[in-house]
Amino acid sequence: MRDPDAPTSSAPPSSGAAWLWGVGSLLILYLLSPGLFVVFHHFGATPPQWLNSVLTPIAWACQEFPFVSRLYDLYLAFLGAPV
Repeated sequence: MRDPDAPTSSAPPSSGAAWLWGVGSLLILYLLSPGLFVVFHHFGATPPQWLNSVLTPIAWACQEFPFVSRLYDLYLAFLGAPV
């Protein structure tokens, strides 16, 4: 017979794990956000200024670190952007 006080394996995640998962997901979405420029390019529109401002840290990282620049070049080429 099973002990009713024993913890089950289907326990919900702790709030710390959920918070960490949420922050990690937002970070990944932010790192992939230059793809929005590709969307604007395909529609022939100019990206809004707030998007340029939000992506300034990524632009800085691409200028300072050649490895990051190569990764984003590959990513944008994969999306079909004129790199």
